[in-house]
Amino acid sequence: RLNMRGRSELQAGERCLCMICIVAQHASALLRFASRCCCTTCLDLTALLKLQWATFATDPKKDTKFLQTGYGHYVCGPLQDDEAQFLFGLVRTLRPSYVLEIGVLHGASSAVIAEALGPEGKLIAMDLGFHPTTREKLEAYPNVQLMEKDMMKLTREDLHNITFDMIFLDASHMFDHYTRLFPFLTSIITPQGILLTHDTGLHVHAEGLKYICGGFMMKEGCVCEDGDPHLCGYPHRLENRQFVNWVLENNPDWQVVHLHSFKVVRHGLTLMTRKRKLSTTKVATSCPLVTESC
Repeated sequence: RLNMRGRSELQAGERCLCMICIVAQHASALLRFASRCCCTTCLDLTALLKLQWATFATDPKKDTKFLQTGYGHYVCGPLQDDEAQFLFGLVRTLRPSYVLEIGVLHGASSAVIAEALGPEGKLIAMDLGFHPTTREKLEAYPNVQLMEKDMMKLTREDLHNITFDMIFLDASHMFDHYTRLFPFLTSIITPQGILLTHDTGLHVHAEGLKYICGGFMMKEGCVCEDGDPHLCGYPHRLENRQFVNWVLENNPDWQVVHLHSFKVVRHGLTLMTRKRKLSTTKVATSCPLVTESC
């Protein structure tokens, strides 16, 4: 009705109905309307809209150059551009308060996470050391704290006793390191938290790998998923894949989702999280909303 008849023709009793219909398209206008409406529905909606509009207002700039990591889809590079877009979307969707990144390298993924977090979140980016250009790039983000530390010597005190909503593990790529570190990571992540690890995929249709990247991926030989000869490739990091399998075999309360492709060359990402059922038990007639008086 708002779109068809215009604001001036709306009656006071109609405002709540129209706000619900057009919330997605006219959030800012709705917020102004809801502020002038005194019914309970509008007051509840006002609080919801203010929370929602606060997140809209902090959306990143239209300039998305940070999603172009500078390496494109280069097979030997760090985070690929498509993976950067996924990582950005994941962080924006979950809106974590605290993210820990272990393994920074040139800071491509750090910049993506920092942009996605916005001022409401904080990233602790940890590595053994930082190249001057990497340090300069990441210190420009007020929501990023750089930490020079050996991950095998990491303590809760180093991390200010923070419990993290997300951990991005992209460091030594050594099975022994990751399996020894895993118990500590499980102690500093929330029950709903996500542990994301990089470089778990296979490079398919990639015989040319023997001529690039020093041929290091070819050394592990070709493997086939589920024994399927149509799903074969060279592991980007074999020990990362072994680590993920170890988690499944030794931690039955954890589950994983692999983000791999057999159509293009991908480094591969794996999401790990604790198993949990979604609650369906009603505890109250309605959930409390913070409202304001007119």
